[in-house]
Amino acid sequence: MTKGRDRVVCVPLSEDEWAALVQKYPDPVEWIRGQILAHLEGDNLPKPQAAVQPDRPTRPWSTRRV
Repeated sequence: MTKGRDRVVCVPLSEDEWAALVQKYPDPVEWIRGQILAHLEGDNLPKPQAAVQPDRPTRPWSTRRV
């Protein structure tokens, strides 16, 4: 067991969007994970542009230490 934290990303999709994603990528969770890891490893993926949201806090939702 590690002392690191796992993070969760939630992407709301309609039933139709989910069905289309699963049809194209039968294991969409692993596909998304692979896309993220490939980007972090510096593969030639386009870099997403971060939306500037100055009114939003920059800290995680919870600052509670476990």
